[in-house]
Amino acid sequence: MATYFVFSDETGSYKQIRNDKFLKAHPFFIRASLIINSNDWLMLNQKFYQVKKCYGIPAEKEVKWSYIWSLKKDRENETLSKDKDYYFLKDFTEDNLIEFVKSCLGLLTECSYCKIIYTITLNDPNLTHRIDVQEMYRMHLQDTMQRIEMEIQNDDNNLAILFLDPINNNTDYLIRESYRRIYLSGDFIKKYKHIKDSLSFELSHHSFGIQLADYCVGVFNSALKGFSKSIEIFSTILWQFVRKGFDENFMGYGVVEVPKNQKVRQILLEKINNLIH
Repeated sequence: MATYFVFSDETGSYKQIRNDKFLKAHPFFIRASLIINSNDWLMLNQKFYQVKKCYGIPAEKEVKWSYIWSLKKDRENETLSKDKDYYFLKDFTEDNLIEFVKSCLGLLTECSYCKIIYTITLNDPNLTHRIDVQEMYRMHLQDTMQRIEMEIQNDDNNLAILFLDPINNNTDYLIRESYRRIYLSGDFIKKYKHIKDSLSFELSHHSFGIQLADYCVGVFNSALKGFSKSIEIFSTILWQFVRKGFDENFMGYGVVEVPKNQKVRQILLEKINNLIH
């Protein structure tokens, strides 16, 4: 028997109606779910805060992946002000912060078990039709739950507990209700036997697991956009943990297009193969 903690976070955005300005800012809507064995949690927790101390980052402060690029933009435009959430990083260089993220993600190599599942929507309206926002959240959640169940079902006593970063009260409530309905009603998985019957929300600045999930999803998003430093982190650190099937097949296993679309699947297959080769 094993217990697994699943830390899940999202990046990008999704709207039912998407104009050119929105698509330029948010070509993708992605959820990453990081699965680790609960026995590794204590080790990772201690080492994560050791890494923070080593880099001179206060233990109570969260370094979001997006902060690095917001800080860079503000410096270039000379618009960095004390009211910004990331002002405490004003004395850190971009390279320092990227190395910090790499050190944090490098801790995953010390886990006895670690897998990442990405669910991704391409916002191009020619590829993804108009779907209600809450339905889109439900679809991402369902695809994630299915892969977790299939991943850990090798032992009847295995159990996964999901932790999500809160979004807002209304969306969090709808996600909880969607989770409950999927759990009770099933889909092509008739019964979820290895997932806890309710999910939990954790504030990211209180949870190193959510912070690691933020790096997993942020790096992947940036890599898909073609940023070289993100491609390096994804290909050298994260790729080894992406869930795969036979013959290292990752589409449908560790990378899932939402909604199902063979054209989108092929686009993602080619994009990711270009990142890792």
